[in-house]
Amino acid sequence: MSRISCGISHTSCGISRISYSISHISYGISRISYSISRISYSISCISCSISRISYGISRISYGVSRISCGISCISYGISCISCGISRAWHSKGWCCQEGKPHARAQVPGLCQEAQP
Repeated sequence: MSRISCGISHTSCGISRISYSISHISYGISRISYSISRISYSISCISCSISRISYGISRISYGVSRISCGISCISYGISCISCGISRAWHSKGWCCQEGKPHARAQVPGLCQEAQP
């Protein structure tokens, strides 16, 4: 009878050791999955930061393009003004042709710097 009880206790001891090993394995697997989830969280944070940086860069480039558009509009306006001024001078007869005053030139000495 004592041999039977000793065998039963040995068997129960073996089963408890096996269950202890299984619990250790499951604990290790849960730690691995926790580490993987932390890594994926870190990756998602990095990708979020990268997307925020690229959004900021795109906003900056948009602002630069708006500034360059404004500069080109200003230069276009200046060219229009200078075109209008030259047309006004031409209509008044204040123009030069080949370094000589135009036949209708009303301002004497306008083209003197261009004459030899």
